[in-house]
Amino acid sequence: MLIKIGILLLLIIIYEIQSFVLRSGEYQSPINIDLSKTIYTKYPSFNFSDGYFQPTVFQVTYEYGKTILITPVLESSKSLTISGGSLSGVFTFQNVHLHWPQSEHKFLGKTFTAEAHFVHKNLKTNETAVFAYFFSLSGSDSDSESSEHDKINNWENILNQTSNNTINITIQDGLSSLMKGDKHKFISYIGSLTTSPYTEGVHWILMSSNINLRQVYLNRIQTNIVRSNYRVTQPINGRTIRRSFIS
Repeated sequence: MLIKIGILLLLIIIYEIQSFVLRSGEYQSPINIDLSKTIYTKYPSFNFSDGYFQPTVFQVTYEYGKTILITPVLESSKSLTISGGSLSGVFTFQNVHLHWPQSEHKFLGKTFTAEAHFVHKNLKTNETAVFAYFFSLSGSDSDSESSEHDKINNWENILNQTSNNTINITIQDGLSSLMKGDKHKFISYIGSLTTSPYTEGVHWILMSSNINLRQVYLNRIQTNIVRSNYRVTQPINGRTIRRSFIS
């Protein structure tokens, strides 16, 4: 019995050491952005495939203690590709998930209420690109005052329908309706995943965005999934941070 306990403790120690090594890489994410220290770079426009604007069925999974995971059903995923911008090659959408009750990335120390990560993969090179979008609390929790708001806020529609079971939801406006922001204004840098195994070499694209989210929905995911799931900012360690806009 004592031998088994000793082996278990040893495995735990090895896991913690490995986790520390993975978390202590030089090019980790998220980071705190100081725009005065970024480099302006002229990029072409991003090219979103037609599938981003067409009705699509998504599987929504509550990952208890982790996040909400939204993935396209198999027959829809082939048409969801992005190229251009700061990307090299074509990247296919894999999933989107949320971090709360503050954004992982900061801007001069400022945080948002939540952050969505749209994970894409280059199927030829196996590179990963993550588009980050940011949320702020809207002014009203009243259903009557926000009826029009709800019709166009597919994020809140998703959060309103999700349960402890995996469900399928059709988004009539397509994936692009979850990616509200200025597609010509973004920050680009190389970092890592913000969850284990914290793999580096990830191409980050932080979009200029400010999506509304009412407190009632933030409360719902904090109660049903986890109170907090954001990672603290990591050292930049001399990395080049680029921006697509002049001022």
